[in-house]
Amino acid sequence: LFASQLPNLDEVGQQTLVDNFAPSETILAEDIAAFQNRVSLQPSYDLAADRDNDAQNLVDIALLVDIVARALGMMLIGMSFYSLGILTAQHSKRFYQRMTMVGFGVGFPVVGFGLYQYILRDWEAGYSLFIGRIPNHIGTMFIASGYIALIMLWSKYDLWRRAQDGLASVGRMALSNYMGQTILATLVFYGYGLGLYGQLNRIAQLGVVVVIWTIQIIVSPWWLKRFRYGPLEWLWRSLTYLRIEPMRKRKQPVARAS
Repeated sequence: LFASQLPNLDEVGQQTLVDNFAPSETILAEDIAAFQNRVSLQPSYDLAADRDNDAQNLVDIALLVDIVARALGMMLIGMSFYSLGILTAQHSKRFYQRMTMVGFGVGFPVVGFGLYQYILRDWEAGYSLFIGRIPNHIGTMFIASGYIALIMLWSKYDLWRRAQDGLASVGRMALSNYMGQTILATLVFYGYGLGLYGQLNRIAQLGVVVVIWTIQIIVSPWWLKRFRYGPLEWLWRSLTYLRIEPMRKRKQPVARAS
């Protein structure tokens, strides 16, 4: 639907698509400077003022529909997986082995086909922003299913049990850890922290991910040994029931020998 409107765009509109998909060095430099600014995170330029409104609206609406549709679709798939017992490791090891093979066996070739089409079209902006996204969207559903099956399969073995317990604790504090990741990452990259936005290569960025995850895998079990919920989970639960929920775990009395 959105791709069918591309032939109607003039040269300015086509350039707008290119700016959305592959910003110029000037735009990237100004973007980096804005996020490294310790006073304001607002870019000093008004990119929208230099863009064709029709083309920009087309991109914005397409992305909005894509994000909402994908999020809703993945939520429904996740709910069905949970109701079927897939997310709670209720199925056999053979089931998860097959699910892993199907997920990866279908997903990676589909994504690879989509990547090949990108390369074949030399990453043309109009194709890449619209029709070119379809193979990736389809393939990622299968790949995600493969990863889910692999994790469920792992949970059925005692391999690295402490790591499993740590990850389980992270999951029990999902909201708190999500916000914690956001705070730690912005302190690393934004100007009010270390201001490393745009300064780290892919390997260094992966290192930041490993450090943040390590912190959360260590802190989450420590927290849940002392408290019933994560801090934000406790707040959400208290707001839901309109009462202050007990937070700290009670120590079990030590039985005395008679």
